[in-house]
Amino acid sequence: MAPFVSTVVNKIDAKGRVSVPAKVRHALASQDSSSVFCFKSFNGPSIEGFGDVLMKSMEERLAKLDPFSDEYDEIARKTLGGIEELSWDQEGRVKLPEPFVNHAGLQDQVAFVGLGFKFQIWNPETYQVMEERDQSQNRKGLLAGGIASSGEAT
Repeated sequence: MAPFVSTVVNKIDAKGRVSVPAKVRHALASQDSSSVFCFKSFNGPSIEGFGDVLMKSMEERLAKLDPFSDEYDEIARKTLGGIEELSWDQEGRVKLPEPFVNHAGLQDQVAFVGLGFKFQIWNPETYQVMEERDQSQNRKGLLAGGIASSGEAT
């Protein structure tokens, strides 16, 4: 499975469509996904996007719960209930649902940000502000073993 990598900024056209970057479509194709699943992020003003692999993983985790429990209903409502499956046209474009556009504060451009198993769609200005804030924090050693929440190397 090819991971979702890189950051690509694309324009939103007059009809509200955005071109899905070739890297994203390639990663989805490596999962035999012919569409993309999206929902409003719980972690900020962005849209979460992913393919069949992560969708199946979510379904498997939910299947371990009692389907008539409050826990199942809450998790399923917040995830599955908010997911939209989007297909791209012959030119590789999708139309993002209006509630998603509003949640992410999208206007004339979007930033597709690869995160391995998933990607996010951001307003490029909002994403840049978040990235600048994150870069000001100590990330030394992150890839070489990580940093615990206490700030100590793990």
